[in-house]
Amino acid sequence: MHIGNQMFLITDFIQGQALDKKRLLVAREEHRRNFYCQLIDILTELHGLRFPSIGSLMPRPDEPSRPVIGPVMSMSANTLGLPTPLMFSSARTYMKYQFNLVSEFFSPPVRDHTIEDIRHEIFALDDHPALVVLLIHSPLSR
Repeated sequence: MHIGNQMFLITDFIQGQALDKKRLLVAREEHRRNFYCQLIDILTELHGLRFPSIGSLMPRPDEPSRPVIGPVMSMSANTLGLPTPLMFSSARTYMKYQFNLVSEFFSPPVRDHTIEDIRHEIFALDDHPALVVLLIHSPLSR
């Protein structure tokens, strides 16, 4: 989710069903209006938040209603046994970390891969880091 210069990624499990966009398009107007009103409320609340660095929101021990930013928590990093990264001060370093994390999953050989599959993976792992850095909007990379 991107709002102005703020980005949010909601990674916790949220109980419910995934949005079926086709059903939303054919839903009654009052249901669509209710959905968009709720979405606007959420985006408005997120827009009011400003954080000095990229990290995971954690409850403050002395005041749980006012979260603090801690190190980035990642189930993928835990699965690979990687150390917990520090907080990131730029979108560029965060995206590089995320790309390296994804790369770690594709590094081990896979038994049933075809030569074409391997070529696609090598291309993606070799070419995409430069593309990811180019896609980062400059105010976010500071």
